[in-house]
Amino acid sequence: MTSDEEDYVLVQSSPISDSISMSSLSGPTSPRTPSPLHPRDRCLIKNLDNNILAKIFLILASIHRPVVGYGGYSDMGFISASHVCHVWRTVMLACPELWVADVLAFPSDDAIQTILGRTRDLPLDFDLSSVHAQSASWCTTLCFNLLPRIRTLKLSAKPRAISHDDFNQLVRSIIAEGAPVLQSLDITQVSIRDADYFPDLEFIAPRLRSLRLHGVFFPVLSAALTFVYLKIGGPYLQLHRAGANVLDALRGSPETLEHILFDVVHHTPSPGQTILPGIFGEEIHLFNAKTVCFRATDLEVMRPLQLPPAAFVYIMLYVPVVRVVEDAHDVVIDRMVSLLLTGGSYALSLNAERDHTHLSIQSTPQREPVWRTREHMLTARAQKVARDLYDYTPLGSGITLKSVEPGLLVEWHPPVADENRTGGELLYVLLELLRHAISAVNSEDDLFESIRRLDLCVADDLLTAEWMDMLKSYTAVDTLRMHIGSTSLLNALATQTSTLLPNLSALILVLNNLDDVEDYREHQRVEGLMNTLESIVLGRLAAGRDISIEYVRLEGTSKSRVFAEAVRERLRVYVPQVEVALD
Repeated sequence: MTSDEEDYVLVQSSPISDSISMSSLSGPTSPRTPSPLHPRDRCLIKNLDNNILAKIFLILASIHRPVVGYGGYSDMGFISASHVCHVWRTVMLACPELWVADVLAFPSDDAIQTILGRTRDLPLDFDLSSVHAQSASWCTTLCFNLLPRIRTLKLSAKPRAISHDDFNQLVRSIIAEGAPVLQSLDITQVSIRDADYFPDLEFIAPRLRSLRLHGVFFPVLSAALTFVYLKIGGPYLQLHRAGANVLDALRGSPETLEHILFDVVHHTPSPGQTILPGIFGEEIHLFNAKTVCFRATDLEVMRPLQLPPAAFVYIMLYVPVVRVVEDAHDVVIDRMVSLLLTGGSYALSLNAERDHTHLSIQSTPQREPVWRTREHMLTARAQKVARDLYDYTPLGSGITLKSVEPGLLVEWHPPVADENRTGGELLYVLLELLRHAISAVNSEDDLFESIRRLDLCVADDLLTAEWMDMLKSYTAVDTLRMHIGSTSLLNALATQTSTLLPNLSALILVLNNLDDVEDYREHQRVEGLMNTLESIVLGRLAAGRDISIEYVRLEGTSKSRVFAEAVRERLRVYVPQVEVALD
């Protein structure tokens, strides 16, 4: 190491003349000019131009930030690269973009001032969620003084960090002052024992795009706000006594909000509890909402929200499935109806497992044949997008916002109350809920016409009469995905060709270990399933209509391969396309 490098420490100040931005790294004042290279030497790190090195360091800084933990633990992160050689150090000190997120990385006034000087006048990213207690007071003062420069701000009152009083005072000061360049704000009141906090102030942040509030709620005015996450920790009665409204954070940006997320973590309604009407204020029309996600034990917070038909709504409820039907939640029912009234083509997917139950209505693309789009994959993608949104932050999350087709996805994660119900019983409840929603309007037949694809993949069955009753209105369905265990449904499809799903043209079957046949009775059952499938195809051909089964796909485990291949051989004579897609 040279003498110049031996003198380098983190807090060493850099002359202003040494600080240059990314745009100037490739200019005529570059510290070095690469000499002509032999082709095999061009990829060596030592021969990279300064602007390329700076881009590499920016990527390194995004994935390896410096950390100073408790008990003396520390990690210099990307800063360690500045100790490699004089050239690397020069490039890093001359790139202010490298330092904007690490002003508070080290609990030292000198280190903070040094790194702050290296940022020049660029917008800053401040994280006060893990600042050390010994420097908390100084850092909160610095944060407030630099508020006109702060681009992203994360703040929480964690133990051994910012005290609760300092936290509340800083929040009030920031809201009162306003933030002219702030784009992302994340405020968390960590302790669930603390009452939700409502500063009686209005926050003006004209460039704010992302807002995450946990236990602290206030009105926000921004012409750029597109993402809001609200986490409510206290019971509704406490919210009412506070005389404030958690939804005030939405009311200032009804025309720009696109992604709205809720977590209600503490409200467990007692039997007979009455929730005061209007506790969450007047209706809010979110004209351009694309995604609304909600996790709770009830839907009270969502009642004031008025959403466009093109929005995707994700609801996760921690209640028994049957309670939704008994309570006739108007939020779910109204959303179903508003979707189907728009026309178009929708896929209805129902899952009725004991530990996870869902009802999904998803808009489907119409530019390709029905069997090219797998209905259950639409639901899986919607689930992933919704769950990713809860982890989304504009900078550093690694998650990009993705669009989802218009639709509704309701998940139930029920307590013990649903454990004794079979999959068939839960499926019946879901079908009854949908029928109740559609029967609430006059144009019942028109709404069912929008459902073209049906996914009933439940490893259980209903009575034949129940299938006939529940599916009698689904006359427009052209694609059905079902489990091979629903033998009553298979028999009904084979015998009721003119009344049960009369326009069916694509059949997807999920198989389960049908090759593990050990006795004669099981062999007879499997042979009977093959005969039933053949009867479904032949019955629709014999009906003499233009529509017949044109596509069959067999999904499931590899332990059903013999059965699947036998079915393919029997059906390929009558069906244009038979596909085996086993794991």
